[in-house]
Amino acid sequence: MRKKAVIFDMDGVLIDSEENYNRSNEAFLSNMGIEPSKERLTELTGSNALVNARRLLSWNPGIDMPEVELERVYAQSIRDALYGSEPVLIGGLDNWLPTLRSEGIMLAVASSSTPDLISFVLKTLGIEAYMDTVTSGKDVLLGKPEPDIFLKASERLSVPPEDCLVIEDSPNGILSAKRAKMTCFAFSGTNRLGFDQSLADEIIAEYSDETLQRIISWSRA
Repeated sequence: MRKKAVIFDMDGVLIDSEENYNRSNEAFLSNMGIEPSKERLTELTGSNALVNARRLLSWNPGIDMPEVELERVYAQSIRDALYGSEPVLIGGLDNWLPTLRSEGIMLAVASSSTPDLISFVLKTLGIEAYMDTVTSGKDVLLGKPEPDIFLKASERLSVPPEDCLVIEDSPNGILSAKRAKMTCFAFSGTNRLGFDQSLADEIIAEYSDETLQRIISWSRA
């Protein structure tokens, strides 16, 4: 196995934000007259605002709001959920990021979040300089679970998809990575909803030194 780049999702992978988003989504669904079931919350996780606006309209065709407006309102609810708390880097990444870079492994973020949210998180965490490229949900026509966002990140890195390792947490994100023909590790350390992560090549509960050293060994192959 040869890996030259690691592509991180953001929410639930770099930062433990899923609980905030779940609370926000529960309230938003209720306000839209939709039962906030676990299955629906799972479907919303990992997708961009446009995809989720379309889901909301399919769940409740009676929503009195054009798709473009619902997308805007939904995206704002997600911004409020994140900006309302101070993002904290998940433990272990403070070692992973500088070590991977020192080994010449390229790093990227590919997140369904909007560019302003990604920039806010990376700058607040002080990890912006580690990333060779950032791809947001606004950079592709089709969001997760389609492969476009990871393929775009691969293209920007000039690294073939088969040489990329993706770190994801949500079913939508894992499926997106696998459709892009990339190796995918599922991070389970923030999986409070009990996401089905079985499509991933491996599930990791923490950013351990053992996993880090395996990735480094792959990069040297």
